[in-house]
Amino acid sequence: MVQEVIIIGAGGQAKNTSLVIEQIGSWNILGFVDDSPEKKGTIIRGYPVLGSLKEICEQYDEANFAFAIGNSAVVQRMVEFIKATGKSFSFPNLIHPAAQIDLSEV
Repeated sequence: MVQEVIIIGAGGQAKNTSLVIEQIGSWNILGFVDDSPEKKGTIIRGYPVLGSLKEICEQYDEANFAFAIGNSAVVQRMVEFIKATGKSFSFPNLIHPAAQIDLSEV
């Protein structure tokens, strides 16, 4: 079953995240979220920048979000904001199909 996902971030890491999601194959990317007004409506790797996080949280009642932001403090603030909406938003684990774990390091 194909599910929909929105990528939070619209920079280099977001481009890579979209590529990984495409390679997983079971997700439909709706677009990117970025708080920079000048990015809204632009296209990145064939997907639109939908708007700010606040706009998206107001527009949707449920959604899957994938973070493509390297600063963990920023991600934490965004997670807190999203959870405070009380809506059915989730943060799925997205694992590349070729990912491997070195069991000697576990």
